[in-house]
Amino acid sequence: MKSILCVIIFFTSLFSNAQNVAYIHQDSILAALPDYKKNVTKLDSIGKAYQEEIKTANEQWNQKLATLLKPYNVKENEDLNAIKLRMSSIDTTSLSILIDEDKIIGKRAQNFDNMINSMFKSDVQPLLDKVNKVIEDYAKKNKIDYVLVIEQIRPALAYIDRRKNITKHIVSRVVN
Repeated sequence: MKSILCVIIFFTSLFSNAQNVAYIHQDSILAALPDYKKNVTKLDSIGKAYQEEIKTANEQWNQKLATLLKPYNVKENEDLNAIKLRMSSIDTTSLSILIDEDKIIGKRAQNFDNMINSMFKSDVQPLLDKVNKVIEDYAKKNKIDYVLVIEQIRPALAYIDRRKNITKHIVSRVVN
């Protein structure tokens, strides 16, 4: 209810000042970009593969830990230090190795995230920046005060003037 009220207040203030407003269908613009879908699909595919790799590594690690701790009948709220006191020296060393392995898995996950972010910045962000620049230039040239993304505001709209849709103009400028 509060968000609907905020949207109503926003649009009331927007239109009460007789400002020039337009909107775009962002999905249509992004679909028109030749490399956007390919790059996002590639990024999603790599991200899913990395997530699966980390998930498998975590499952294997948990299995190793469970196997190591099984002979010690770990109690529900028993902490690791208490368990270590009951462990043999070989098992304490094995536990230390497992803890190091967990840190390595965490670092791998962090490296994967960094790589995905880097790929996004190099392969996708420039396309988004290009679209934003085209929208900005078009809006300035046509004295448009606001360009709204219809997908983000559609749930709160009862009506919108289709003549304010500038998607085709933006697409024609983005693909050229």
